[in-house]
Amino acid sequence: MNAWRIRQAGEKDTGDVVDLLNEAADKLEARGIDQWKPGWMTEQRLRPMIQRGETFVVHDARGDLVATVSLSPEADPDFWTHREQKVPALYLAKLAGRPSGIGAWVLEWAIEYAGRHGYKAVRLDAWASNSGLHSYYVRNGWIHLRTMSVPGRNSGALFEHPARLRENEEALIIETAIRPTASQDAIDADAYLPVHEVSQAVVSGVSPFREEAHPLTLHLGESRRIWHDGTDWRVGHPGWREYYADRVQHWKALDDSPTSQKYVLLDEAGSVQLKYI
Repeated sequence: MNAWRIRQAGEKDTGDVVDLLNEAADKLEARGIDQWKPGWMTEQRLRPMIQRGETFVVHDARGDLVATVSLSPEADPDFWTHREQKVPALYLAKLAGRPSGIGAWVLEWAIEYAGRHGYKAVRLDAWASNSGLHSYYVRNGWIHLRTMSVPGRNSGALFEHPARLRENEEALIIETAIRPTASQDAIDADAYLPVHEVSQAVVSGVSPFREEAHPLTLHLGESRRIWHDGTDWRVGHPGWREYYADRVQHWKALDDSPTSQKYVLLDEAGSVQLKYI
């Protein structure tokens, strides 16, 4: 059994992650694979991804950095269709690691992480000409959807894996009634995702979000993280740092919940569900 531990990267990890990604680029070049150019990653390029909370780092038992990966809820519109983007998914990129087997371990972790946070799938676009990498993903259970040729882009081999919870993991703890904030007849389903209000839940936001107390809302297919910061329950906004999370003013579903517990709030087939992380 390995002793690898994964966590969200912080600013202090920037230099080490840059070094690891550039080390991976050097190894690819030595094997004749023209994927990442030596020195391709810089601190200036990586820092915004860390600030958005997209980058993760893996350490071994000695505390040494052994792998990194990025997960983002934002799809690349060059590769993913409008219909595909409506499916809640995490998009995996910048996977690099040193010890043998750690890549498959990180992929498995990403699949379970997505499941715990209410996403339906994990997706990636691989270097179009790296057939060995394509075979690697297929061996690890990923589905090759298609390979695209996009001018100016060298990626384009698109893969997907269904998200899942770890076997026997506790999932659903409550189902909350919802009601639309607007008539569905007035919504163009191809242009907008319906918004629902969560029953008996009132929050206040942090600028640029709505700062006065208001009903907690959730888009169809969206997921939002819930945790306690020591003072208040917080409700995260997908793609935003924890600082910008809403503060719960009142939410009956959390009245008797232990503050050490973390949840994810998601809309599944028309019902809002609160699940353990």
